[in-house]
Amino acid sequence: MVQAAHDRIQHHPNIISASMIRGGWERWVQMDLCLTLKSAGYDVKCEEDCFEDKRLRCDLLIHHPPPSDSERPMSDRYLLPASTHSPICEYYDVVELKFQLMDESMEDFYNRFKKDIKKLLDNPLKEPLHNWTTQRWALGLS
Repeated sequence: MVQAAHDRIQHHPNIISASMIRGGWERWVQMDLCLTLKSAGYDVKCEEDCFEDKRLRCDLLIHHPPPSDSERPMSDRYLLPASTHSPICEYYDVVELKFQLMDESMEDFYNRFKKDIKKLLDNPLKEPLHNWTTQRWALGLS
């Protein structure tokens, strides 16, 4: 996945232009990552309202098929087999992306990144996401 993303950036003509627009680099990566994951078979939504607080959105909500029984954590392996169509077998990643702006200090970037982490940790997910196996990710790049 990392190599595919690297190759895509190397050959994408708009990456330089996007990096010059405030917030453009982050939005470009968000959309390109969304398209890359969709082409790999994932169900991906951008700017999804996945929190109970309707004012909040995540950058990416990724739904992926459940892992095989051997790949599942022991904590839910004994509950239901992977083939069972049940909320316990739905797997999601809630992702926040944060990229340092061209004119932004490292301290300011870090403070914005910490806000994303706090958003992920402090805000409950809306139903039915909070019942499913959901991981929360904050990805920052400076």
